[in-house]
Amino acid sequence: MSSKVLSPFPYYGGKAKMSTLISSLIDYDNTVLYIEPFGGGCRTLLNKKPHDQEIYNDFGFGLTNFFEVMTDRDKTEQLIQMLMDNPPSRQQFEQLVIRRMAMEDRLNTSTNAQLSILALDSRKKYSYAVYKELRQAIVSEDYKEIIGCLDIILNTDFIVNCLTELEEMQYRHYLELYRNFWELIEIKPEEVVPLAERDFDNAWKESMQIPEQGTALWKVYEQVKAAYVTECSKNAIYTYTNDIVVSNELGGSVSDLEIAFTIFQLYYSSRDGMGTVWSNEKNEDSRAYYKAVRNLRNVAKRMENVVVTQCDALDLVRQYRVYSNVMLYLDPSYLKPEDEYKNLGEVYKMSYSYQDHRKLLQEIVKSDTRAKILISNYDVDLYNTYLSGWKKTYYKTFTSVGGKKHNRRLEVLWQNY
Repeated sequence: MSSKVLSPFPYYGGKAKMSTLISSLIDYDNTVLYIEPFGGGCRTLLNKKPHDQEIYNDFGFGLTNFFEVMTDRDKTEQLIQMLMDNPPSRQQFEQLVIRRMAMEDRLNTSTNAQLSILALDSRKKYSYAVYKELRQAIVSEDYKEIIGCLDIILNTDFIVNCLTELEEMQYRHYLELYRNFWELIEIKPEEVVPLAERDFDNAWKESMQIPEQGTALWKVYEQVKAAYVTECSKNAIYTYTNDIVVSNELGGSVSDLEIAFTIFQLYYSSRDGMGTVWSNEKNEDSRAYYKAVRNLRNVAKRMENVVVTQCDALDLVRQYRVYSNVMLYLDPSYLKPEDEYKNLGEVYKMSYSYQDHRKLLQEIVKSDTRAKILISNYDVDLYNTYLSGWKKTYYKTFTSVGGKKHNRRLEVLWQNY
């Protein structure tokens, strides 16, 4: 194994050495298919010895698009030229953050979580009560109240003047997203209700006459009809929002190369590689940027025969854990050692809750599991309870994810082989 670590994005902290350690623990002799259900930056796959077959998976649309481009040499060359011609700048970075929102954000649980984190950060920095009210509205999924809070934030001079330019752009983006959603939610039932009432009356008439008003049977009829119409409205909203609203704002108008360009620039230029906050430190030396861009040729060479998928990681685990010739490396977002119910991965687009971790662990310890499984996290009770019979390898590292710089941690790699 070469001491030089291959990655499309620069390394900070102890991640380079960690990648080498993980690669050394993988079972190459007894497995032919290697899968990373939580692919992220793809550091392990890129630096391990190749398997006959390999799958990179991530829930994020942007990352899977980027690595799909990396599997195509011609597209990689086009991307490299785009990146060479357009080096990072703070102004461009902030524009790309908004562009990424338009490409990736959907009004779902993930979006609510992201807005909730933004509101929490704002409350810590600026202390205005409206940010607490916003978080409460998100928890209760009171979309009308969410819009009201966002309106207050963006139309109150002494509040909006405190925000950074990027924060203001983020809030304006969310306001537009939620307002469009709420308008559709209000309109849709108005279209459905008359049709549902007519269908109900027709169905009722097939078995009996519609009762006279004021009778006992009339009250039953009204109650059942109201319940039916409400259910039809809910179903229509659910179907409509899943088919229409959840599609990204830019639709199919953005090419895969444009998406890959956005993802590379944001991950390369941002603090902690989170793609949200510009890092002066990482962008001081332009030579490092051009070196990272040229390195994409090496990444593309390694990714050439890798299959890229975008699906729920647990679905992949369920499908492949029963095969003895499969090697699974699982790297879900980490639990906080001081409080396992809090997740350090909340900064990511898709992060695992405590219950998600429990479901994953319950799945991989089932009696019919035959795959070789390597899984990483901090040394937390939940993992130690479920994986009590598994081999453990410790690694001292540090992280700044979660807001505390150079926060020392003890990572653990559990393996069932």
